[in-house]
Amino acid sequence: MRRIHIILFAILGTFFLFSCEEELTGPELSSNPEGPALQNPSGGTSFKLTEAMSDDTLTTFEWNAADFGVSTATTYTLQMDTASGFPNEVELGKTNNTSLGVLVSDLNSKLTSQLGVDDSTQTYDIHFRLRAVVNADVDTLYSEVLTLSVTPYIVEINYPEIYVAGGYQGWSPAEAPALYSANFDDNYEGYVYMESATEFKFTKERNWAGGDWGAGEAEGTISETGGNLSVSEGGYYKINVDVGGLTYSMLDTQWGVIGSATANDWDSDQDMTYQPDQGVWTATLDLTAAEMKFRANNAWNLDYGDEGNDGTLEAGAANIPVEEAGTYKITLDLSSYPYTYSLEKQ
Repeated sequence: MRRIHIILFAILGTFFLFSCEEELTGPELSSNPEGPALQNPSGGTSFKLTEAMSDDTLTTFEWNAADFGVSTATTYTLQMDTASGFPNEVELGKTNNTSLGVLVSDLNSKLTSQLGVDDSTQTYDIHFRLRAVVNADVDTLYSEVLTLSVTPYIVEINYPEIYVAGGYQGWSPAEAPALYSANFDDNYEGYVYMESATEFKFTKERNWAGGDWGAGEAEGTISETGGNLSVSEGGYYKINVDVGGLTYSMLDTQWGVIGSATANDWDSDQDMTYQPDQGVWTATLDLTAAEMKFRANNAWNLDYGDEGNDGTLEAGAANIPVEEAGTYKITLDLSSYPYTYSLEKQ
């Protein structure tokens, strides 16, 4: 009798073990999951954006939920790009719901700053899709691409200016290069080419009647009653002026390209040449598909990258990607703010 009990318990234990394993396994995800399907707005719909609409919701994107085979929390990301293959996808928002409203200002800002859509007279085909994610262990699903026609608006920022009038340009404030206050404060910055030794002043307006700043009592200072400032030799000068603190500084710069995309990697610069008639620096270089930056005077004291990959430059910002190997004409334009650059494949 005892032997029978032992056998019976063994059988029951085995049954219980398999039952537990089956309970722990849980439901399985579908082997043929279906991505989300965009339902609204309709493909081909046209939108003309205006600054007056900036605080409005342009449209609400709506979609059918992704089907992973089980009921599970899904995070949806609405993405857009100017190319249907989404090589530079830009995120418009995330949600666990099946709809997402998009503000005019948010869409316009990301189109102009991140995707380079910068002509308010043109209508662009903009591609949208949804990315559906459960977790890192489950394959990501995407919706079909929805294409809309969008006309952006351009917000022009008028930065405060002062001017550098001097002997190098005929002492004409009306034609003088400008320095800009990027933060709308007392600090101004800009680049000025002076071909040879010369004298100059900073003017408040594009005339002499508005007042000016000349040399202060100490080196590096300015005064509203001071005489002419001067440089002893020509150069391409980065000029900084603090009109509140009455100080200024000048740095003669030579510019180059450096990075893993260049022949010398990050070890040394590829020199650029200043073009006085165009007011820009240029170089024609063979580049690989990698990264680069612009650097002054073969040192890391002053360099520019592109934080949003939008064609504008910021000091010390992210490396500039080179998407495809080839020979490029590279142009650096520091003549006005914001500073810009271009890579033109030859």
